[in-house]
Amino acid sequence: MSEAIPGLIITATFLLLSSLTFLFLTEMWSDQSRLIQASIAQQVEHTNTSIAIQSDNLGMDLGCNTLTAPVDNTGQTSVARFSEMDLLADYTDTSSAKVVNHLEYTTDWTLGSLNPDTRDPNQWNPVETATFKVPISPLIQFDSSGTLVVVTPGGVIDSSYFSCPTTHYFHSETSSINSVDYYQLKAASPDGTAATLSVSIASEQVARLRPSPNDGKFVIPLTDTDQIRASTWDVTYRLRRDKADFGFVWFENARDISLSTMDSWQDIDLTAHVPVGATGAVVEVVNTGLDWTQGGVLRGKEDSRDYMSNPHYGPVQVGAENHRWQMVKIDSNRLIQGYITSPAIDFKLIGYTIGTDPSFFSSPADVTIGTTGSWAAVDLSSQVDSDADGAILFLTGDAKRYGIREVGSSYSTTSLTTPVKGNTMYLVGLDGNKEFETYLEGATNIYLVGQTKGSVVYYTNDLAATDPVTGVWTSLDADTFGVDTTANGLLLHAEVANESDIGFRHADSTDNWNKKLPAGSHVQAAVGINSSNLWDEYMEDLGTDISIAGYTRLVRLDVHADLDLLIRQADGTVRATLYTDSADTGNIISTEWQTYTATLPFSAYTTVDNTDYLEIDFFVESTLNDSQESVSVEFRIDDPGLDQADQMAVLP
Repeated sequence: MSEAIPGLIITATFLLLSSLTFLFLTEMWSDQSRLIQASIAQQVEHTNTSIAIQSDNLGMDLGCNTLTAPVDNTGQTSVARFSEMDLLADYTDTSSAKVVNHLEYTTDWTLGSLNPDTRDPNQWNPVETATFKVPISPLIQFDSSGTLVVVTPGGVIDSSYFSCPTTHYFHSETSSINSVDYYQLKAASPDGTAATLSVSIASEQVARLRPSPNDGKFVIPLTDTDQIRASTWDVTYRLRRDKADFGFVWFENARDISLSTMDSWQDIDLTAHVPVGATGAVVEVVNTGLDWTQGGVLRGKEDSRDYMSNPHYGPVQVGAENHRWQMVKIDSNRLIQGYITSPAIDFKLIGYTIGTDPSFFSSPADVTIGTTGSWAAVDLSSQVDSDADGAILFLTGDAKRYGIREVGSSYSTTSLTTPVKGNTMYLVGLDGNKEFETYLEGATNIYLVGQTKGSVVYYTNDLAATDPVTGVWTSLDADTFGVDTTANGLLLHAEVANESDIGFRHADSTDNWNKKLPAGSHVQAAVGINSSNLWDEYMEDLGTDISIAGYTRLVRLDVHADLDLLIRQADGTVRATLYTDSADTGNIISTEWQTYTATLPFSAYTTVDNTDYLEIDFFVESTLNDSQESVSVEFRIDDPGLDQADQMAVLP
């Protein structure tokens, strides 16, 4: 009995140990099986999981505080455990230090939205896009890029570059704030819905005006913007006018542009006297000597006609101490040409023209007609533009009788000649058929130098001017003769019975040179008037009749674009006005689309409410408008056909 008990104990112990071993092995096998199954499940999940960051749609708020990252679930599995995801941001901060941030869910980043979240709410299902909001702290450096890495709970990774956008474009898409439409300011490039905003400035209006439509207002939401950092903003405008400045500019005292080289055509450089864009020169040619054979003439640089082919007997000579006037084309290098036969011939620049009116022909056409001895029409319809209202002429003749008049004029004098072996400038109005009338005795050539389209107002019948006091310079008032207040110069017609001194000058001028005109002749002269509409005349005796053939205008508008910058609340009220009348473009002058740039030194702004909007309002301001012309200024936005550098944009 005693021997059997130990055997039973041994057997029981063996069985117990065997059971425990079996249970342990069974548990190990189960754990291993579970691990294998989990590993297989994880592998299947990894295999079936795929994500893709929308690199082209990564967005940064205006202050570069928050990165918005849309990520597509392109796999076959759902993601619900956002807390197990990893996000990493690698970039350079504003102090140029390298930053590598491991970002925790809800603490460092949040899920902004799931779209479309129609199945299993709050679970990132296949074909859905999760938009992550990633605060960037510390702030990223301007003009630098970083890397965003997104890792799913299953270890699937995607990455993309991001940057703090330096350019925000003005788009034609609109947003509604409290039922009012505003254009959008976006970091996205122009998308093909180009639009033009315009401002109309009335005749002689001086004002600061909003463009239409939508009052030129652009907004960007401050949803993720805690602060807009301080920096100098560069603003790019795309602008044009429907009318450029045009017309006549007159000097108080003439500029001497005389030549010293004789008997050949010489360039005359006007760069010291006229601005870039000057189109025509108004010159008084003065013979300071007593020799009847002394002569000189001007032409445009591109004009190849040799008006001095016979310098001693040709139709370009001036009499002793005589003077006359010419208008010639200025080329793009601001050059004209002159020819003198004696250093006694002086060229005096008394004014110039700008813009497209007047316009000048590179090679003046010979429009001389064959009819002599009677008044006849000269048809310029094939030479001038359809909107031309006047012609600039150059007449050469050897003391031959002639007359020039508008169609319908009662002027009928045919007994007066060109100066002996001389020439004259003549501006004449054109009728609807682009015609004027002339009387020619013969041997007089008429050249078409240019055309006008409103820069000169012509009188069909000249206005007789009162004779001044003889023997001294005397001021005359254009208002006395009914000349319009928009005039800045006059075209004068001088008929000389007896050889005498007759001169014209700007009323504020001190010019005083030889001023004789031959007996029995007539010429047209040009003179500027001052702000009181006065000009000066010198008349030796009363044997000369002076009349006003027309007046010149300068249509000038100093106009620029600028902006206001403010914060608007979601209910439409203005929270703060940050800047007014800022980022001035300077004068807009061209009728072609031009790119203008301006700067705005921006101080930091801390957002009060993330439902607010930053708003930029554009304006056009006319500061000088002495014309009777209405002018439009246009903005061009969101035009994909333009280079990026020419887009309406702001670079914070």
